[in-house]
Amino acid sequence: MTVLYKKLAALTVVPFVFGMHQAHAHTQIMDFDTPAMAASVFGGFGQKYSQGDFEHTSIAFNSGDPTSHIHGTTLPSGSRASQLHSDAGGSLFRRTDGGDFSLTSWDVEKLVTAITPAGGGGNSDFHVVGLNDGLVVADITLPSSVAGTTVDFISLHTGFGNVDLIEFFFDPAGRGADPRVPDGRYDLLEAIVDNVTFNDPIPAVPEPGAYAMLLAGLGLVGFAANRRSRYYY
Repeated sequence: MTVLYKKLAALTVVPFVFGMHQAHAHTQIMDFDTPAMAASVFGGFGQKYSQGDFEHTSIAFNSGDPTSHIHGTTLPSGSRASQLHSDAGGSLFRRTDGGDFSLTSWDVEKLVTAITPAGGGGNSDFHVVGLNDGLVVADITLPSSVAGTTVDFISLHTGFGNVDLIEFFFDPAGRGADPRVPDGRYDLLEAIVDNVTFNDPIPAVPEPGAYAMLLAGLGLVGFAANRRSRYYY
């Protein structure tokens, strides 16, 4: 086999091998059971909950609030889950090594978006946002009706297939974050999630132009091979 034919074979095999690799994604599920998530995880104090290759902590949107926290809570089934109260500002998931991943799904055990009368009434939006290199690549709002279901994030927004950070929060935010409310007590805003499923990042689908360039390149290689066989063999 000539060198050029070997190169052509390599060009054919590489996409196949790459596709096979993507077919065997590395699934990891954060179920908050092993180890059991603590009763409170304070992001302002640098505390994190870690399981496998991923970590989970809270976000303090108010720079003067060091007590932003999330809770490990026990479900009726006896398993642990992560509970976000609105006073925590928000929460996040990321890989411990900072690498890319995809957010596949999570179970919503409870989602309450109704603001108490003391907080002014109405509803808050519950956002789930995916970022990559500091840029928002996915942003969805989940209604309270998803409680008791499994949310499939990739089907809602393909941007969740390649992120390096997931944030979720209530808007308007919680205690002390809204100047329109004197005491800021939105105590009934609550999100409980479990079995958060992560996977390898999903590669972006090549643009049609990329396929055209690949075909053109293969054509040039074939032309070169034909010239070589005509003049040197």
